[in-house]
Formats: sequence, C-alpha cells, structure tokens
Amino acid sequence: MKNKKSIMAFAALQILIFHLWINLSSSEIENFIKQISYVGVDIFFFLSGYSLYRSDTDNYKQFIGNRFRNVYGKFILFALLAAWINKWDVGYVLKVISGIDLIQNGGKAFLWFLPALMLFYLIVPLYKKFDAKNRMLAVSILGVVWITVALLFTYVVKTVPIAIWWNRIPIFFIGYYLAGSQIIDKIADHKAVWLAGFALILAVDVLLVYRYAYKVKLNQPIEDMFYILVIPLAIGIAYLVSRIKENRLIRAIGSSSLELYALQMIFGYTWANRILSMTQSILITNIATMLLLITAAIIIGTFLLSR
Repeated sequence: MKNKKSIMAFAALQILIFHLWINLSSSEIENFIKQISYVGVDIFFFLSGYSLYRSDTDNYKQFIGNRFRNVYGKFILFALLAAWINKWDVGYVLKVISGIDLIQNGGKAFLWFLPALMLFYLIVPLYKKFDAKNRMLAVSILGVVWITVALLFTYVVKTVPIAIWWNRIPIFFIGYYLAGSQIIDKIADHKAVWLAGFALILAVDVLLVYRYAYKVKLNQPIEDMFYILVIPLAIGIAYLVSRIKENRLIRAIGSSSLELYALQMIFGYTWANRILSMTQSILITNIATMLLLITAAIIIGTFLLSR
C-alpha cells in the first residue's frame, strides 16, 4: 500500500476531530462526520496488520524490543507526564503502564490504543509462524476463538471493557491478510473496474454506518457489532487516502501520530477550553487547537526520533 504516512496522518486527524472538534452548527452531516471519526482507530489497526505481515518478525526478541522502544516506551513517557500533571498515585501509574488499566477500563483507559496495539505486536509474530505452516488451520482457529470469545462477552460475561480491543481483531487481520494477497496493489493497477465496485461497497457501508453505528449502536448478535460494520469504511478510506501524494507536512504528521494522540488526551481539552474562553469563537478554537497540537506533536516527535 502506497503512502502510508498519508493514511496515518488522515487517521490521526480523524481521531483529533472525534475528541476535540466543537460542532459549529446542529448540522446532521457535521455531527455524523465528528461522531464516526473514531474510525481513525480502525484505520490504524488495519494499517498495523497490513504492515506487520510485511515486517520481518523472525527474530521475535529483536522485533518486540524495537516495537517496545518505538511504541510502548513513548507510551510510558506520556503516562509519566500525565501522572505528574494529574497527580496520579503510584498504584494507578503501575496499572496504566502494565496494561491492567486497559483490561479494567477498555476505551476509558489512558491512551488505551497503545497497549492494545502492543498486544498485537506480542501475539501476532507467533501467530505468523503458525500461519506460514498451515494457513487454513490458523485462520479456522482464529475465527473460532474470536467469535466464541465475542459471544461470551455478549451473553455470559457481559460488559467487558476490553471488547473495544477484541472487536478490532477482525480489521487487524483483514489488513494482515490483504497484505499477503496483494489485492490492494491489484486495485491500484486496474483503477476503473475496481474503483467502480469499491465506490459502490463504500457507499452502501456509509449508509449502514449511519444507521447502525451512528443513529443507534448495533450490539447484536455480538456486543459492539457496529465496529464490524465500519470495516469496509476503514479500508475504503485507507485506500483512497493512500492515493494522496505525500509532502513534508503529511509525512511529519503521519510520523508524529502517536505524539498527537497522546498530547490531545493529556492537554487537548484544557487548551481548547482556554482558547475558547479567550476568543469566544468556536471556529477559531477548533483551528487553533488543532494547529497547536499538531505543531507540538511534530516538535516532540522529531525530538524523540533524534534520541
């Protein structure tokens, strides 16, 4: 898939809009775009699965060490910063860093996406070796385990916070297997025919997402079923954005997507409220908050990259 930084930048901006955009009107379209922008998370999981398939994971220790430094190491730094600012007690800091916070609070956990992503990094290289030996058996076991646990979450255990991660497993592995099939590359080589069908699927899915992931949240036959509905939308957006030519700004935002996510969750609401109180303008607040966070993320991301 071309221009991964473009995809990462767009997904990061979607998440920023989801968390911090203040509606300018009561427009249904504006509210729909804001509320459904959590699909940026699904795009990141899709791209992570796609990239992981094509990554060299043979040396498990080296791969995990690299991912720990580039992802979880930064997560720990931002957790310590948030702990200092918010005066967390040591017990809660340990829960956040160890991943217990994710298990207990799911999407309400501090920067939940990062420990959830690290879980994939820990597990999938091992799955990849099994998959290489017997793909049919690997896919069958994966499917049975996923649907069984999803049904347990829905009808037996109920209200499991980590379901927000569990229901992103399909989009991750769709990305993983699409990388192996090279379908995305074939679409790029036969634009007219493929894009016509692609656009139709995307249009139908937007309608389904509007009805069952926006107006109401579909929770049958499994809890948080609406996350499954957004899969075609996430893939469609990722593909279309991948056609956008990268420039220095896009690459900078894409490379600093982790920092942008962390900064918006630590400082975003405070900065937005302060800007709004000074300007009394929602539009200026939206623009200024986004520019401030993007600039800070790029600066910090560049600094961390150089260390």
